Amino acid sequence: MLYRIGDFSQKTGIPVKTLRYYDEINLFKPSYTERFSGYRYYEINQIKDIKLISKLKGLDLSLEEIKQFLETKDIKIILNKRKTFEEKLERIEEFMNVKEDAPIYNIEEGDYRKYIEINGIKHSKCAQALAVKDLNAKYFIVYKDDEFYIDFCIYKKDNWLTLDKKYFFEDELINLITSYISVEVNYVTIYLPIEDTMYKKLNDELKNKFKDVEESEFIQGEYKYRSLKIILEEN
Repeated sequence: MLYRIGDFSQKTGIPVKTLRYYDEINLFKPSYTERFSGYRYYEINQIKDIKLISKLKGLDLSLEEIKQFLETKDIKIILNKRKTFEEKLERIEEFMNVKEDAPIYNIEEGDYRKYIEINGIKHSKCAQALAVKDLNAKYFIVYKDDEFYIDFCIYKKDNWLTLDKKYFFEDELINLITSYISVEVNYVTIYLPIEDTMYKKLNDELKNKFKDVEESEFIQGEYKYRSLKIILEEN
């Protein structure tokens, strides 16, 4: 049984104009076209084909991609579109999860004078202050919403990062810090006492955040330590 284009349109819900366009671009052609009148006729078994095209459009495939799929039956065309969709959805979810009141962090490099200003004159002779003064360590200050939040050092020897381990669980903060310092160093090292109960949790957190984390153990005097060497990506 053959349906004229108007009847086929009513049966499938596809506008006549769309059916004509699909014919013009060789995406979906009628079963028969009269030579002189140009009337288009469709068979009943073509209903399933036009419904498939509608479903593929619902997957956000372009007409060219639909045409390629119908010709090749290559499932990768659909899978690639799904991957793109999931990436878009992930970005949308990230955007929606951003809180309007999320803190704004800023970081700057300081010197010995700034160290004393932040930590007080009583710390002017401590080992870390003297390392900053003698240029054996670099000093950094982090501001949260324009107010002082934390400070830390990176020693030249082994790029020892003195940042307290609890701050590694603040994603936005640690992303800012590692992005900032990766301009100057390509790795940092964290030292923890062997009995530190947070070691496993911190180790797992770092491995989730960074591609390459190297572990080792060493003894210094009477104490045993673990070190975590974090390889930073170059900017």
